Amino acid sequence: MNQQHERFLERLEGSRHAMFVVAERLHAKGCTVTIPAIRKAPTAAQAAQFSDYADLLVIWADRPDLERFEVKHNCRNNFTSVADWPYPHIFVTSADSDARAGDSVEAYYVVSLDYRHACVIPGSTRPSWYPFLYLNPNTGNEEVAMCCPRELVQFVALP
Repeated sequence: MNQQHERFLERLEGSRHAMFVVAERLHAKGCTVTIPAIRKAPTAAQAAQFSDYADLLVIWADRPDLERFEVKHNCRNNFTSVADWPYPHIFVTSADSDARAGDSVEAYYVVSLDYRHACVIPGSTRPSWYPFLYLNPNTGNEEVAMCCPRELVQFVALP
């Protein structure tokens, strides 16, 4: 297994707690929340066979449809609001992931380093997203991320 894939698996494992914190918040709001199992690819070449459909599957008490939520953990910074958001852009997801997901994601949560706050990006804001080319510090590769304008996101405290 190469080092880049090992680091990816470490970040994936580190994101588990963020998923459970967001699930607890949604459950406290009256939702039924399913957290699909994380399946880890043994090699980077096999990653596509192990990708998941969603981080959280949610049913609201007043809406019978199953909704898809994605959760990311910001493993570098704490934040509480747009005023102390540590980046010039609000990254939602990679352009590749966005192309695969389309309009199927209800919301994206970006959880702070200390798990106390989250930036919530509603899927309904997708028409306003814009691509941004950046050097991914995790991989060292140039990648395209989809970003959301700051005025369209919400910041929430987590349990």
